[in-house]
Amino acid sequence: MEYIKDGSRIKLPHIVTDKTRHTHDVCHPVSDVDLQNEVSAYDMTGFSNDLNGDWVAEIMKGNKSDRESSMRLKMLLTHSFDDGL
Repeated sequence: MEYIKDGSRIKLPHIVTDKTRHTHDVCHPVSDVDLQNEVSAYDMTGFSNDLNGDWVAEIMKGNKSDRESSMRLKMLLTHSFDDGL
């Protein structure tokens, strides 16, 4: 097993459709928030060279009671965005 750490590059498959999530360099039409680009999914079996299909994990902080949660992704203990807590 390999843990997801800060800076890890990962793929995010859509389980129901078996497609790969992909970002675009444009803001999606339902929001005017900066840094939130449009996301779509594609099905190109065997195609793994799409850089916009890579997602980078950014761990902002962990839970104070669990030191490991600031170094690797731990469900319900790691914040992946700044929520003001």
